[in-house]
Amino acid sequence: MLRHHSLPSEFAPLAMDFGEYVYHRASHRVPLLWAMHSLHHSDPAVDASTTPRHFWVEPAIKTFTIYLAVGLLFRASAPILAVYWFISIWNYVLHMNIRLSFGRMWFLLNSSQFHRVHYSAEPQHRDRNFGALFTIFDALFGTAYVPSPGEYPVTGLEDGDIPGSILEAFLAGSWLLASNRAGLTHQPRIDGICSPPQARLRMHV
Repeated sequence: MLRHHSLPSEFAPLAMDFGEYVYHRASHRVPLLWAMHSLHHSDPAVDASTTPRHFWVEPAIKTFTIYLAVGLLFRASAPILAVYWFISIWNYVLHMNIRLSFGRMWFLLNSSQFHRVHYSAEPQHRDRNFGALFTIFDALFGTAYVPSPGEYPVTGLEDGDIPGSILEAFLAGSWLLASNRAGLTHQPRIDGICSPPQARLRMHV
């Protein structure tokens, strides 16, 4: 009879955060994923309400990829579930419109200032600061942008586009795909998801 050997549960939070990082980068590179994920980035005023602002298919994709893989590889325990709960709550803090920064200790934990850079409409912030809970993966893979004190950029898509109705946001295709959203703000690449970001020309239609 085969026995299932799980990995140490202490590493589960780090593994899940790495999975979130990889998926997040893929969402900015793969056209179909970006078409869905750009709904999250279309908010011109990032705050706590931006946290659940995701196209409805995205949570299902992550459930059957990241969460399923971590659940199969690591032993589930009460402390691990508590860590997952903390991550979900801290995610709301990261999206709050507050000036929270860890300064020189930015590499220990994500903050609202560090994460706000990811939603910036300014070109120099494009494809930066993907981390969910930890910022270590941004540091390791060269996607970290450490904001200076007082640097809180304007947020939203570069062209300022937003869904015109709840129906457009729900269907996604009428706004995201039909307007070629996958090509307007990024030149998606499937390769090199964990490589440092490279300058990519803005595509026009």
